[in-house]
Amino acid sequence: MKNIIGIDISKEYFDAFMNNNVIRFKNDLNGFTKFIKSIPLESHCIMESTSTYCYKLAYFILNSGSIVYIINPLRIKHFTRMNLSKCKTDKQDAINITKYAEKMFDELTPFIPASKNLEECKQIYNSIDQFDKHRIALINQLESIENHNFQNKILVKTLKNSIKNLEKEIEKLEKLAEDLIKVEHSKMLEDISSIKGIGTKTAALIIAKTNGFSNFEDSKKVSSFFGCCPRVHESGSSVKSKGMISKIGHSDIRTRLYMCSLSAIKHNKRCKDLYIRLISKGKAKKVAMLAVANKLISQIFAIAKSGEKYIDCYEKTLAY
Repeated sequence: MKNIIGIDISKEYFDAFMNNNVIRFKNDLNGFTKFIKSIPLESHCIMESTSTYCYKLAYFILNSGSIVYIINPLRIKHFTRMNLSKCKTDKQDAINITKYAEKMFDELTPFIPASKNLEECKQIYNSIDQFDKHRIALINQLESIENHNFQNKILVKTLKNSIKNLEKEIEKLEKLAEDLIKVEHSKMLEDISSIKGIGTKTAALIIAKTNGFSNFEDSKKVSSFFGCCPRVHESGSSVKSKGMISKIGHSDIRTRLYMCSLSAIKHNKRCKDLYIRLISKGKAKKVAMLAVANKLISQIFAIAKSGEKYIDCYEKTLAY
């Protein structure tokens, strides 16, 4: 019988449901050690993906010989609602995670950590995303000031310098991330970049976010992971969100793929043909662009798995 342990983790401590009891441990090395000593070897430890708080414990558990599963918090949230739970505490969350894991165990996928280089790349890209949001906010602020009748020259100069410095830092970080990707996935980076519409920066970002596609079996799962899959809402005669996407995924990649799609409908033959065909059938541009983005994902996945460069007029490699 499998020993399943549900863990609810926060910044300072984590609660583990084991032997029908919830036990609290400190979220530090001493707490990790006490937890490992209290569980059998090869236990199945399940926790939610809670920003960065869960990963130190996850790696510690893996190194101790047990198995880790990191699941989307939305799954636990909907599972708890389905069971009409009226209690929301850390201890109850640990119990709910355990109950969910016991019921859905066959559908759970063990956590496989990425390499050191890829983990560093993810940290870099997360920082780039925050820097870029700050850059855009400063650009908007500068534009607002420049459209005003009265402007403080020192403030305008400060904003322009800040924007320029952020752009330089982003460029340096993107170069650093690409160099780290090339250590392990140089050929994959080159192959994906051969797809018309996909640049080296976007290829590097996608490789980092997907761990080199090591945990994906088909392009549809990649699309779902990015939040590019269509969302359908139907109830009786009511049809909502037709042509919209789920947006449960990586917004930074969706933004990049949208920009890539604008280029792909001009230079990527397959994407261009798809876009023209959908538009000629009366589909909305937004729907057509979503289809092109998913076409690009299909091409990226196939190229990554095949190890071949993309040929625009020949898609033998895109059979995945």
